[in-house]
Amino acid sequence: MDMKLGVRAHDYGKMSAEAMAELLKREGFDAAQLAAAKAIEGVDSYIGMSREKAGEIRKAFDENGIFISVLGCYIDISCRDRAVYENHLELFKSAIQVSSWLNAGMVGTESSYGVVEMEDKEKTIGQVTEGLSILAEEGERMGVNVGIEPVATHTLYSPEWTRRLLDQVGSSRLQVIFDPVNMLAPDMVNRQDEVWETCFQAFGREIAAIHLKDFKLDENGMFVPCPLGTGLMEYDTLFRWLHREKPEISILREEIDPVTAQDDVAFMKKWIEK
Repeated sequence: MDMKLGVRAHDYGKMSAEAMAELLKREGFDAAQLAAAKAIEGVDSYIGMSREKAGEIRKAFDENGIFISVLGCYIDISCRDRAVYENHLELFKSAIQVSSWLNAGMVGTESSYGVVEMEDKEKTIGQVTEGLSILAEEGERMGVNVGIEPVATHTLYSPEWTRRLLDQVGSSRLQVIFDPVNMLAPDMVNRQDEVWETCFQAFGREIAAIHLKDFKLDENGMFVPCPLGTGLMEYDTLFRWLHREKPEISILREEIDPVTAQDDVAFMKKWIEK
């Protein structure tokens, strides 16, 4: 079984499940990250979502050969407002239920919203660990995988902290969504291979999906999205490791521009088929 070529569905907008699945198939994808409330008409939240609606989505995606690699559920488990934090955990638990109906690969989130300063990272990592322990336990109960994505600007920001969190939670249901670009700070751009290797050593075993994108730096040193292969992202080390260690993984394009999507699809196929 080969790597799956996928995309973040809501980058194409919001439409019926049938229309979305047919569009993704036409574009050349066989996998998706699906944030249902952002991508599927008639869905506003996982909370209260019916099994019938999930069945409609699953039927459309299955008939078009699109595997839902990641069911996206964006929550802020580093939020220090306890009521918000607990509400977000309940939302994610509802997504775990929906994931079981969809037979998705996992339910995925990042640890935070926005930029978290180092002082606040240190104050909130315990809460993130607590939250993921609760969600992993629910995943174990429901037979569903939970995916966490480390991001340099969020509480779960580094390979070392990610490894420690995985060890502390101690659940095989907790897996990692690896977005190489999101692990970079501007001063790391010129040593990407070193960063990737550190990530592989720290949590490579738990990587279960890949987010793929490219970037340039603007005059202020800020990351700016661009078509794959036209920016500063270095792919060699990543794909060499993936072909060796994760040959069946889903590669999910983020931030796709539908206008240039076919260039991105061709670029991804080139690397997947190497």
